Amino acid sequence: MTEPSCIIRGKSAAQFWQTVAELEADEKKAREQRWLRGDMAHDELSSLSACVLLAQPRSENQEIGNLSLSASQARNIAKRYKADLPLCVYASGSRRTDAEIITTSRAYSPSGIVRLQGDVFVATPAQCLADLSDKLSTVEALLLAYEYCGLFVKTANGELKECEPRCTAEELLYTAQQFEGCRGVRTLRFVCRFVLPRSRSPRESALAIILTLPHSFGGYALPVPWLNAAVSLSDTAASIWGSSGCEVDGCWPEAKVAYEYQSNEFHEARIDRDSIKRLALEADGWRVISITNAQLKKEKQMDVVAAQIAKELGIRLNPRGKGYRVAQRKLFKGVTR
Repeated sequence: MTEPSCIIRGKSAAQFWQTVAELEADEKKAREQRWLRGDMAHDELSSLSACVLLAQPRSENQEIGNLSLSASQARNIAKRYKADLPLCVYASGSRRTDAEIITTSRAYSPSGIVRLQGDVFVATPAQCLADLSDKLSTVEALLLAYEYCGLFVKTANGELKECEPRCTAEELLYTAQQFEGCRGVRTLRFVCRFVLPRSRSPRESALAIILTLPHSFGGYALPVPWLNAAVSLSDTAASIWGSSGCEVDGCWPEAKVAYEYQSNEFHEARIDRDSIKRLALEADGWRVISITNAQLKKEKQMDVVAAQIAKELGIRLNPRGKGYRVAQRKLFKGVTR
């Protein structure tokens, strides 16, 4: 049965890209395990991953939007592309909300959709975030953008998997520029201004947000760090670490200041590895600040951490105005819950 033209949007598109990221993470892990065994066979991609790999932008002269999906067609599309019902799709005029389909007439960027198979299209991750921006708080949207631009995907059961970024800050900015005056564009512009790439977890995202957001939003307004940056080591430091380079959670390379986030996974091997990395970095003149999960949850303790980072960077924390503590509590509650 031929499927009619439709564009998967909103929550349904978010579910699609979530599933794709999880599949790609699993495929990457399986590939690395094969390589360790000496098996260099070509990858066998899942049908969804192959679909995304072969996805094509919409033709400029192609009109989509006259919704003609039946309930059974919506169920088939949702099943194929791993989305829950009701399926959120674009319709230029008609409105429909039932158990199988919910429509949106929200405008989209010309480059904001890609063809999957036949005449089934899906909003790109950047367009997807734009679609959801008017339904999320600024902090929720920023956390989602950190994940989309980051190196992780969080599964429904809370597991973190390593994956490639789903979009870039530049793609988000381009999408925001297409929607001046539309609902949610203010939130999207906020996200574009403050999102940083290469986060590896929600807690790393929360830490970067707290350190860098302006005082008016409850942050410390520190200079923007590089997240999970590769640091080259001298021969002396490399002999300590066992490799010519290492990755640090956050750093300011010109000042040789870094921070490492210590999660709750305090197993012995992790502690030993972190200690050796710290010794190697300090041998090259780096100042390394450790930040624990317990500190991340407490405003007063993070005040001390931020002051220490500012001191190592050779700057002063700007005076925080009236209402800062209220904004800070709101921010901490939003990013560390």
